[in-house]
Amino acid sequence: MKKRIYVVQDNWPVHKLPEVLQSLQNNDLTPLFLPTYASWLNQIEKLWRWLKQVVLHLHKLEDNLESLRTQVRNFLDSFIWGSDPLLRYVGLLLD
Repeated sequence: MKKRIYVVQDNWPVHKLPEVLQSLQNNDLTPLFLPTYASWLNQIEKLWRWLKQVVLHLHKLEDNLESLRTQVRNFLDSFIWGSDPLLRYVGLLLD
């Protein structure tokens, strides 16, 4: 049995461009658009909030862009192989 793969997207206009929708269809992907102004349903928004709290909040790197980029990259790379703490933080894994 073939599994359906959904691509969850917000309603940013570029996500609905004909070439984007065609690419999804060509790759057997099903778009799933979140309701307008429902950022609390979008787990990526929770990740951005965590990034802001951990890396960007009161950072002292405004004059050192490369160091800031490195810290952001390190934060995001820490989830590359999966992360139970991240899944808990965004509400996808319960204790």
